[in-house]
Amino acid sequence: MSNRENIIDKILRILGNNWKAVLLIPILVFLWNFKDRLLGTEKLKTLSSDGATISDEVAQNIASALFSAMADIGTDEDLIFSSLRGLSKADFAKVYNAFGLKCYEPTTGQFDPLGVIGFDMDLVAWLTSELSASELERLKRELPFVFSD
Repeated sequence: MSNRENIIDKILRILGNNWKAVLLIPILVFLWNFKDRLLGTEKLKTLSSDGATISDEVAQNIASALFSAMADIGTDEDLIFSSLRGLSKADFAKVYNAFGLKCYEPTTGQFDPLGVIGFDMDLVAWLTSELSASELERLKRELPFVFSD
């Protein structure tokens, strides 16, 4: 019997008849941690977009462009700044609401489409995670309301 088989045999003896329960524990932990996502009950604070001058469609297009700029490895900072340029506080709120919650995997800085190892984050959290300190300072100068409220 090889060393590997010996280790597996020891583990199986320890588990004995409890192996089903041991396998069930990680499944239950997974379901508990992701219950909001699985049930569709995640909470996104909704910002007031009263007075916005952009349509829902334009807000969705901007939100999609921002997501595209941040979803994969590398960040398209130029696209982020050009997408946000000229937005009022109410317009930004409409874009923020359209962006919603998206699962962000912080180790790689990418979108986690399965939602297994990432965290649901809103637009401000995505921007904070994707932009450098100097880029965040620039964003605060150009659109100070992004980080208020």
